[in-house]
Amino acid sequence: MRFFHTADLHLGKKIYEQSMLEEQYHILQQILALAKEYRPDALLITGDVYDKPSPPADAISLLDDFLTACCEEALPVLLIAGNHDSPERLSFGGRIMAKHQVIPQGIFNGKPGIWQFQDDYGTVEFILLPFIKPAQARPFFPHKSIEDYSQAVAAALETLPANDYRRVLLAHQFVTGGGDSPQRSDSETINVGGLDEVNAAVLAAFDYVALGHLHRPQSVSRPQIRYAGSPLKYSFSETDHEKSLVMVDLAAKGQTNIQCLPLTPSRDLRQLKGPLQALMQAPLNATERMDYIRVILTERPEHGDPLALLRSRYPNLLRLDFPALTEETDMLPEEDLDEELRDPVALFNSFYLLQHGQPLSQEQKNLFHKILQQVEEHD
Repeated sequence: MRFFHTADLHLGKKIYEQSMLEEQYHILQQILALAKEYRPDALLITGDVYDKPSPPADAISLLDDFLTACCEEALPVLLIAGNHDSPERLSFGGRIMAKHQVIPQGIFNGKPGIWQFQDDYGTVEFILLPFIKPAQARPFFPHKSIEDYSQAVAAALETLPANDYRRVLLAHQFVTGGGDSPQRSDSETINVGGLDEVNAAVLAAFDYVALGHLHRPQSVSRPQIRYAGSPLKYSFSETDHEKSLVMVDLAAKGQTNIQCLPLTPSRDLRQLKGPLQALMQAPLNATERMDYIRVILTERPEHGDPLALLRSRYPNLLRLDFPALTEETDMLPEEDLDEELRDPVALFNSFYLLQHGQPLSQEQKNLFHKILQQVEEHD
C-alpha cells in the first residue's frame, strides 16, 4: 500500500497580514499533481488543517475544493484535528463525507478512530488520534493517572483491539525520543519545560506514525515516526527548510519505504540582512524579486523612507527591522516577533525582558506555563 503524508496546512494563514491563500492553493495543486503521478491509495493530513478555530470563508472554500478534487481522483483522505483546529468544525458532516472516503476525526471521544484498507499483504489499519491534552483524556479514564501528554496518548491507544495488522497512526502531538528534542520553528505554538512531550516509546507498536505539529520535516527516534512538516514556510525561522510531501510504501509487516517528494512554492520566504544601499544593489532574478522578504538593516539608513525604497525593489517585503537602532530593540532576540507567531510564554518573556532587562528563568517559565494550563482546564 502507498500513501501520502502531509500536515500543518494552516489554511487561512496570514504572515504579517499577508494572506497565504494564493500560495496554499498553489501547493495543494502540486499535491494533486503528485497524486496523479504516483497514484497513492490514501492521503493523510495530520492536523492544523486550518490556522484558526474559526477560519475565514475563503479558507473553508479552498479545503472544500481540494477535498472535492481528491474525491474526483478517487483518492481517500484521512484527516485529524490539530491544536489550531476546531474539533467540532472539522468533524461536521463526517458521516456523509465518509461515504465518499473523506474521513475526518476532529473530536476525541475516548478512543481513536479506526479505518481499514486491504492490499496484497492483508489489512492496513489507520488509527486516527486528534490532538489531545491530559485534561481532555481524564474524563474517559477515571481510574488512570493522567498527569502528562504521554499518559494521555498511551491511555487512548490502549483502547485499541489487539491484532497483528500493519498499523499506521495519525497524531498531532509533540513527540520526542532518543534523547534529542526535535527541531522547532517560531511559527509553532510550543510549551516550555517539556510539559507537552509525548515519549516516542508510547508509539513503538506502529509500523508508521504520521505526525503533525512541527513544521520542519524530520523523524523522531526511528525513521517510521515522522513529522511531515508544513508544505509551506510560515515564519522566517523556516527559511532553511526544504518542504516536501512524504510518500510511504508499506509492503509486508516490517517493510516500509519512505520518500520525500519536494514541494516548491510560487514565492519563497527569505530573509535579507545588510546596509540599505547594498540590499538595493543586490543582484536579483525575476523570481527572487517577487519572494516574501524580511529585511534586517544593519546600519542607520540615510534615506527618509527606507520601507518605500525597499518595496520598489522587493514588492512583497513583509517586514523591516532595525535591531541596532535603539536600546529597547537590542534587548529583544533577533527572531520573528510577530505576535501571531509567538506562544503566550514567549510573549510574556519578551514583556518581562523589556521591563527587567533579563529573560525569565526556566523555573519562572515553567510556573507561568502551569498557570496557563490551569486557566485552560477551567475554561
